[in-house]
Amino acid sequence: MAYLEPHIHERLDHHLQNLEALAREWRRASKDDVIFRHYRVEYHEAWPPIWFACEVMSFGTLSRFFANLRDIPLSQAIAAPFGMPHSFLKEAVKHLVVVRNIAAHHGRLWDREISAYTLPYVRKNPRELKEAMERATHPQRLFRTLSLLLLLMKNLGRDGEWRGRLFDVLSQYGPYLQERMGFPPGFRGLTLWQGMP
Repeated sequence: MAYLEPHIHERLDHHLQNLEALAREWRRASKDDVIFRHYRVEYHEAWPPIWFACEVMSFGTLSRFFANLRDIPLSQAIAAPFGMPHSFLKEAVKHLVVVRNIAAHHGRLWDREISAYTLPYVRKNPRELKEAMERATHPQRLFRTLSLLLLLMKNLGRDGEWRGRLFDVLSQYGPYLQERMGFPPGFRGLTLWQGMP
């Protein structure tokens, strides 16, 4: 229940807004889903523990909670399994929320300039992501996002099937698609992208 503690958050006003969003999501889930309804009836608690709260939180609400964390060791502990600095991950998650929303609403993503929450550059580590991002031909096109996702999936041990499907799509549409997405020439030689057919 530590997420309820104001002192671990940077701005109290943002923390209260995040709690309001979570409360709406928790009420909706408790009304519509038997598991969440059972929890509320059985435990009579106003707020769920964080592991259960994450089940009902939208990706946007989750990203805002993470972005507002003041507690650096906690932010670092969250970022560690992803293999990246917490300050970078906080901004990257905001970017991924925008990308997820475009995709979820069937928006045109492949050659879009994603200007809301532009993905920041990596200063030092992870080096393979820094190398890929610096070679992108356009900072707001999808190549940088796909590079981030490729690294996240790899670090979480989930890259096998996803990587194969991504490479199939890229191969199917060829250089024109890749160029419009901000892929640099010779991207297959980049450390992160090696192994592409």
